[in-house]
Amino acid sequence: MTGPETPARIVWLASYPKSGNTWLRAFLANYIENRESPIPINELGRFAPHEATRAPYDALAKQSGKELDDGEVYRLRPQVQRMTNRRAQTFVFMKTHAALVQVNGVRTIAPEVTAGAIYVVRNPLDVAVSFASHMGCGLDEAIAALTNEATELPIVQNLVHEHLGSWSGHVRSWLETPGLSPHLIRYEDLSRDPEGVFGKLVEFLRLPPEPGRLRRAIAFASFKELAGQESSGGFKEKPSSPDRFFRSGKAGSWRDALSESQAERIVADHGQVMRRLGYLDSGGALVF
Repeated sequence: MTGPETPARIVWLASYPKSGNTWLRAFLANYIENRESPIPINELGRFAPHEATRAPYDALAKQSGKELDDGEVYRLRPQVQRMTNRRAQTFVFMKTHAALVQVNGVRTIAPEVTAGAIYVVRNPLDVAVSFASHMGCGLDEAIAALTNEATELPIVQNLVHEHLGSWSGHVRSWLETPGLSPHLIRYEDLSRDPEGVFGKLVEFLRLPPEPGRLRRAIAFASFKELAGQESSGGFKEKPSSPDRFFRSGKAGSWRDALSESQAERIVADHGQVMRRLGYLDSGGALVF
């Protein structure tokens, strides 16, 4: 068990899927390691592992003689996180798409191992378009998933499932958990001003503030660089359904993909949280 001899060391890199988590990880990896060339995207799992990586769940389930089904995943999740925390020598970044909730009486994120969190949020209209491509489903199905509190990412070959819930519920779960105060990053702000947004992140993490290092890490984590790496060598985190993981990366691309009624449905479902985050102005008009 994590105790006084094992302080909380996990800094969560949290987001709803297709909101910029990979961009965040790529920047942090390049800034912290400060290499002369970009870090390969297939090394990002070593730098910031996914908390849903299946291997440790399989190992613990085998030890207990139980089958790794949804219920067993929930039971084992805190154990896997505590094991990661014990093995860490210093702070460790971990990626998650899980909402910060209780499922079957078990927290998806163990508070005793949590040192902090960075939460990346994106306009849900753009999320719906990217999520549909990522999951290989239709836009209407993706829009429904963003509203369903029971939405989950399923168990796949290399990952156990994660409870997402709705887009609005996911945002609230991370931003409203008492005592957490995550550092919030909007995808759209990153797109407009990566140097300003990532510079504030460097301050938040108390990393050495070096302007040249910052600009190089931003260049090494750019959409063009990441997409180019995927084209030349593939990306092992890409599901089987889409042709590409790095699809477009542009804020506001929903305008060319969603019908007026589809956009209105998303705003009707998520308008309160969208307004809170600045995706709707005081009059209810879309900002991005």
